[in-house]
Amino acid sequence: MKVCVGGTFDVLHVGHKALFKKAFDVAGHDGYVAIGVSGEAMASHSRDRKVSCLHCRIERLRMYLAGEGLIDRADIVEISDPFGPAAQGDFDAIVVSPETAVNAELLNDARAGAGLEPLSIIRIPFSMAEDGMPISSTRVVAGEIDAAGKRMRPIEVAVGSENPVKVNAAGAVFKKAFPTADVSVFGVSVQSGVPEQPLEADVAHGARNRALAAIGARGSDYGVGIEAGIIFEPHMNEHIDVQYCCVIDKTGHATWGIGPGFCYPPEVLRQVNDGRTVGEAMSDISQENRIGSRGGAIGYLSKGLMDRIALTEQAVTMALIPRIRSELYSAAPKRRATC
Repeated sequence: MKVCVGGTFDVLHVGHKALFKKAFDVAGHDGYVAIGVSGEAMASHSRDRKVSCLHCRIERLRMYLAGEGLIDRADIVEISDPFGPAAQGDFDAIVVSPETAVNAELLNDARAGAGLEPLSIIRIPFSMAEDGMPISSTRVVAGEIDAAGKRMRPIEVAVGSENPVKVNAAGAVFKKAFPTADVSVFGVSVQSGVPEQPLEADVAHGARNRALAAIGARGSDYGVGIEAGIIFEPHMNEHIDVQYCCVIDKTGHATWGIGPGFCYPPEVLRQVNDGRTVGEAMSDISQENRIGSRGGAIGYLSKGLMDRIALTEQAVTMALIPRIRSELYSAAPKRRATC
C-alpha cells in the first residue's frame, strides 16, 4: 500500500513519531510511505518564529527513519503546497492528525477533480504533553515542553476568582490531574458579566466569562471559571443549585463540567425571588456571615456531610475529564469557549 503524510517536521517530537508509526503500519512491509516536508516558503508562512532550514529538517528525518529501520520504505519529498504529490500521485491512504484532517478532505476533492480515486483518510489523535495540551514543535522551541512532551516550566492555572474556596478547589484537582508536573494555581479578580445571583443560562455564562477573563489577565496556560447558581429542573419540578466549571487552555480549547445539584429550602427560594442572593439568604438562616467563603450553603444544609470545597472540586474534576482521557476526546476538539 502507498501511504502519504506531510508536515513541517521542524522538531521531531512524539506526535510526529506516532504519525510515522501509523503510516508505516498502514503501508505494511511491502508498501512505502511518501513523506512531504514543507519547503522554505511554505514552512515560514503564517509563523511567528524561524523554522529550521529544509536541508536540516530532511536530514533529521532521515536519521530518525534510518535509526528505526524504515528509511528504505520511505520517500522524502519537498512540498510547496498543502497537497504535494498526493493530489496527482498513485496513493492509497493518507495519515493525518486532527489539525490536518481538513486538508485531507480538500485533497480528496482535488483528486476527484483530477479523476482520481479518493484516499483513505486515517486519523490519529493528538499526542498530548504532560500539561494536557497537544505537543507541537512551536511549544518545544519555546521551551514549554521537550520533544517527549515533558513540561519544562510550571503549569500556570488562573482561577477567575479570589475566593479561596474556588482557588483551593481548582488547585487540588489540577495537581491530581497532572501529578508529574509542577502546577501553580492562583486567583484573579475578574468580572463574571452576569448578575450577582446567576439564574438559568447565566450560570454557564458566568463560568465561561470568568475563565476567559482569567486566562486573558495573565496569559496563563489555563483559565478556570466557576459559577454557582440556580436552574429549574422541569423533570423534577425543582429549583436546583449547581456549579458550572469552564476550563479554557491557551489554545482556546474549552471543556465543561457540572457539579452535583441540590435543592434549597423554600425560604431561600422565596428570598431569591424577592431579589436577594442565596448567600444573603443563607447567611440569615444560618447566622453565619460570608458563608460562601467557608463551608458554603451545602455545608450548613448537609450538617457537614459535604462542604463547598468538595462540591467545587467535583465540578472542576468533571471539566477536566476530556483532558484526563484526552485520547477519547481529541479526534475533533472544539477550539472555542462556547456554551
